[in-house]
Formats: sequence, structure tokens, C-alpha cells
Amino acid sequence: MNNEYRFNRNHGALEIEVKCISCPTRDEVISKVLENYPHTDISTIPCQDYIQHRFEQWHRYGFFSFIMSYPWQKNVENKEKSNKVTKIVVCSKYLFDLSPKGLKLYNKLSGNKLTNAWGIKRDDIHLIEVIEKLGKEANHRTNKYSKITNQLHIVSIPANVDWVLIQNDFCAEYIAEKHRAWNFRGEEIKDYE
Repeated sequence: MNNEYRFNRNHGALEIEVKCISCPTRDEVISKVLENYPHTDISTIPCQDYIQHRFEQWHRYGFFSFIMSYPWQKNVENKEKSNKVTKIVVCSKYLFDLSPKGLKLYNKLSGNKLTNAWGIKRDDIHLIEVIEKLGKEANHRTNKYSKITNQLHIVSIPANVDWVLIQNDFCAEYIAEKHRAWNFRGEEIKDYE
């Protein structure tokens, strides 16, 4: 019996639920996602270690799930109309920050004297340049005693999309098109992001 997959589209993301017999490989997940959503950016599918971790954490319940961003069909159509893109830095593991080397380069390029990267806009041209130049060296360690780092990525989206950065329950970020939201009283939330 094979693993069964269920997909839920929600607020600019794709939730993948796997009813599992065994831990799927990343290639198996990619194959199933592309079979159902051919325009998916597969770079947002988690690494094999993360899939293994989620499987070990939840397999006793017979399923596990994870969330990834999904470029909706209209964004694909917009890309075909225009080659202009916006580059945005997202963090797919742990919290956003830059390594000391990355922060030093950012401060040099931007003329700032920041002690951390938390206030930097994710589409900042200097931040993009740091990630492009340093690659994995820009990733920040979770603490000084650990070799575990966050994982920073540059995602390109159509330039005409009004976007927002969202973080899921597992500290993985994704980009979604801005939309409207209401609170439990039915009042519209102003400046919703």
C-alpha cells in the first residue's frame, strides 16, 4: 500500500497531508505535488531531513503534514506577461537573521550600523545582494554553541504582486498575495498583513 496525499490550498500556501505507511522521499513528494499542481515552485518543498523529522514526530497518528508556498495560476500568467520580478528573502528554517559576516557586509553596502537583521525589509536590495554573494555563509546560527543555522532563500515573484510575508507554525516563511481579513467580531482588520 502506498502513501496517500491530500492537498489543501490556503492563503497563498499549499498544505500537504500525507497518510503514511513509510517516510516519503523528497522526490516522491515533488512528484505528487507536480502531478496535482504543475506550476508549483518546488524549491519551497522542505528538505529530506525536515520530512523525516515530521514523519518521526507524527507517524504514530498515521499521517503528517507540512506547508509550502504555492504560486497561484494567476501569478504564473502574470509572469508570462511581464519579465519584471521582485526578489524577496525568506527564511525556511528557524527565525530570520544574518550571520555576523552577512550583517557586516549588509552594513557596509547600506551604510547602516545594525546589530541584527530583524528590521531589514525583505526586499531590500542590499539584503538581496548579501544573500546572492554569501549564499549559505549568510545563514545565522541559532546560538553560539550550535552548528544549526537558519536557511535563507531568495524568492522571485511577479513585480506587480502586492505581497506579504507569513510565517507558519514551524517557523518556515512563505510569501502570499495580500488579502483582506476580519476579526471574530466581523470587523475588517485595517493594514492587515
